[in-house]
Amino acid sequence: MFWDLPEVGHRSATQIFVVSHQFWQVRLGGAPDVVGSTLDVNGEIVQVAGVTPLGFNGHFFAITHAIWMPLTQRQFWRRNPERLTDRGDRVVNVLARLAPERSLAQAQAETDALFVRLGEQFPESYGERGVGARIVEFRSLPQGTGGRTTIARLAVLLGTLVGLVLLVTASNVAGMLLARSASQGREVALRMALGAS
Repeated sequence: MFWDLPEVGHRSATQIFVVSHQFWQVRLGGAPDVVGSTLDVNGEIVQVAGVTPLGFNGHFFAITHAIWMPLTQRQFWRRNPERLTDRGDRVVNVLARLAPERSLAQAQAETDALFVRLGEQFPESYGERGVGARIVEFRSLPQGTGGRTTIARLAVLLGTLVGLVLLVTASNVAGMLLARSASQGREVALRMALGAS
């Protein structure tokens, strides 16, 4: 955590954050009235809008988060805050929960209609390039988006690396034992000549 969070209070806030369960427990003392309270983050007063459930960590593998914030709060971005205003940038992955009465096909149709309107409004960014979005279930996210398929690929890679390390270690130990026995060859021959068993 690279932010200085010196105090929790109830002052007027213009920004909102959602904090992780661990951050709430460790840094904020598990206070039951934390929702609605404010934090001083780098000199900015922010309001705690919620706490994530225990065990929730977003959709990225092996990356832990302490807070989540709306994309519009650019003053908290440490690197390249101008990316949010660049319509050609592809920095954002969006996760959403479908309403109970909605299907993936309906969500895809609404998203396609949205990009048609964006293409009409901003043809230099969306119209000619055929930019759009594909709606998929989280468990079937394509490779490279931080989903479960990426986790499976990383697990296979990690298992392969562990196997290679074990193979190299075993061959090194075997080589050392062979070298040791070869260096003791004369000594063993002498002992046998003197009648040792």
